[in-house]
Amino acid sequence: MANDERNALDEIVSLMEKWSGCPFSHFKKTTLLRRINRRLILTRCHTLQDYLRLLKREPTEYQRLFDSLTIKVSKFFRDPKVFHTIKDAVLPELFRQRGPVRVWCAACATGEEAYSVGILILEFKRERPWANGVEATIIGSDVDPVAIKMAQRGIYSPESVASALVEYPSYFTRLQSSEEELYAVAPSLKEMVFFLQFDCTTQEFTSPPSGVFAEFDMVFLRNVLIYYDDQMKARMLHKVYQALRPKGFLVLGKAEGLSGHMREKFTLFSREHKIYVKET
Repeated sequence: MANDERNALDEIVSLMEKWSGCPFSHFKKTTLLRRINRRLILTRCHTLQDYLRLLKREPTEYQRLFDSLTIKVSKFFRDPKVFHTIKDAVLPELFRQRGPVRVWCAACATGEEAYSVGILILEFKRERPWANGVEATIIGSDVDPVAIKMAQRGIYSPESVASALVEYPSYFTRLQSSEEELYAVAPSLKEMVFFLQFDCTTQEFTSPPSGVFAEFDMVFLRNVLIYYDDQMKARMLHKVYQALRPKGFLVLGKAEGLSGHMREKFTLFSREHKIYVKET
């Protein structure tokens, strides 16, 4: 890459960080360029310098670039085997303690993952009456306020809910008045699952404002680490470690794993599904 293009890329990233507060400079360069290039194609810009001029000229482009950089691929029960393992092997461990169960879904996008966990917990309680007295709360967080509003609405397309409708149809209602086919999650899920805007890369807070130190029993950090450099990965994993209670569970994406000293702080619970347990 020529110096002019490299300088343009650095300025684009700097402007986006100031606009959004997200540490895009810690994105892997290949990911960063690939997603910015999508905007170049759509805006018919030939070079990064052309795109930088466009970004400065049209403020609305910031949101479009932000959406491109934070592409959200989400649906209910994405990677079904992971969720089956959580229901059959992890939830019994959590509920056996008879204390409140708290789950944090970091970078939850539009909420499908958090609601999926909610369904598992409600089903677990339905099948095991002894667990009904145990309170459970799920917090979903994401840096994107638009995604959080969608999660709070709890209304999804047929494609998003397809796998969930097969196994758990009672947790969805088809909206009859809608011009398109849409499904709303059940009130029982909304009573358990809460959403808020939070950047899991921030250095200021360990966990969302509604959380406290070492309070969570399980944290989902799936398909987030793959986008960042080693420095940011270490920061996020340290944050998660602090937010988890002893013997709490960490769930990563299938292409992710622990590295460095973090391997010593967690025990592998499921190699296939990238589930770990905090040691102390």
